[in-house]
Amino acid sequence: MISKLIVGGAQLGIDYGITNQSGQVSEREALCILEAAVNTGINFVDTARAYGNSEEVIGLALSQIAADASPKIITKIPALEEYASLPDAKKAIKRVIDDYVLCSQRALKVSSLDVVLLHRTTDLTSWDGLVWEKLKSLKLQGSLHSLGVSVQTYDELLLALNEPDVEFIQLPLNILDWRWDKAVPLIRKIKSERFLQIHARSVFLQGLLLTDDPVLWGKANVTECSDIILWLAKVQELAQCSTLRELCLKYVASLDWVDGIVVGVDSLDQFTQNVKSLKGVKFSQSISDVISSTRPILDESTLNPAVWNT
Repeated sequence: MISKLIVGGAQLGIDYGITNQSGQVSEREALCILEAAVNTGINFVDTARAYGNSEEVIGLALSQIAADASPKIITKIPALEEYASLPDAKKAIKRVIDDYVLCSQRALKVSSLDVVLLHRTTDLTSWDGLVWEKLKSLKLQGSLHSLGVSVQTYDELLLALNEPDVEFIQLPLNILDWRWDKAVPLIRKIKSERFLQIHARSVFLQGLLLTDDPVLWGKANVTECSDIILWLAKVQELAQCSTLRELCLKYVASLDWVDGIVVGVDSLDQFTQNVKSLKGVKFSQSISDVISSTRPILDESTLNPAVWNT
């Protein structure tokens, strides 16, 4: 269960999350978090060019930690639509991708990037696939090892699943998220045929699932949150979880098609709580079935933080 935990690096570079009251993590605290992650045996750290100075913080911290096996680092190429209107857009985009990869290498203090994701799935097919072909050529040159896509919608997931060179897919998933259910059989089929890892992000829905504050739920387009809060409490009792954090983490970790869970942290104590929550056995199939069959059906305007009123 703990092996599925991935350190999310957004808070290491920016002030992130609707319930985050402490702001960006200090470099000293980031070092402590990543050192604890290495000692715990965490396999991946997730970051992106768009996360402020997250890559620099991670690169500096990991370079100071003596370890036989450091975690692999996942980073992301920012959306490229702003270059579409340039006179020679294709040439400019190739140059920008080279620059992004080089900047990430320098920031992370590595000669080759472990995993590079497209931050926007649309870039998988934009400009007749030019972006994706460019990244594949960089992989052949040894500038990076593995490629993937960060998806937001069901249609984007299908697009990524149908691209044979996609090795990692990151998607938002939490205990209330119903959007991916019908894709699970296809995910299992593809995973049986080739290497593919599915990483879940936003398991706490940016911290919303851990609060009963109606003001914060209102910002997420929920006018009446009492039924959701009550359901979460009942399921927490059914699953015998000591906290909502444990419930949310264990639900996603218990899904057999999920290989990793990206969880951002504001402090070393929070990281320790996440590790503690994932200790022990996973949920039985019967508990997982009860959750999926009884959960409140939320609108996508709540499941997608991009459209929140923040």
